[in-house]
Amino acid sequence: MTARRTASSQELEPLVVGVADQFSLAGVFAGALVFPFLVVGLGYPPAWLIGASIVLVLAVPYMLMKEI
Repeated sequence: MTARRTASSQELEPLVVGVADQFSLAGVFAGALVFPFLVVGLGYPPAWLIGASIVLVLAVPYMLMKEI
């Protein structure tokens, strides 16, 4: 929704939405790569706590935006 409002013209709307989708996919992919290394290095419970805290740090500002 925000990506569509960001597009300066109707022709650029698919490009802007595609870039936003790529960022979301990259975030999912990066999390799947980092979590196993945290498990091996620190153990399973600390890896879950670190992963959850990263999600909170990234999600709370998004949830506090006034446009939601």
